[in-house]
Amino acid sequence: MNTPETHLFETNIHCGNCLKSVSPFLNQQPSIEEWSVDLASEQKLLKVVGEVTPQDVEKWITEAGFQAKSVEKNT
Repeated sequence: MNTPETHLFETNIHCGNCLKSVSPFLNQQPSIEEWSVDLASEQKLLKVVGEVTPQDVEKWITEAGFQAKSVEKNT
């Protein structure tokens, strides 16, 4: 079993209705353990934890009608 990774994305998900639109696309992915969007942040950061690639998440967000751009974590 692989170790889940955490990925961060800048998005244009800016409200509760946007979250409702995106939820089905992310919730149906068995490789995602958890996800959240910080609506209070300027970048509307989406955090995804799971065995996924940034490209997969960007594709799912695009399918939901939104934009996501991977950002690197500074550790």
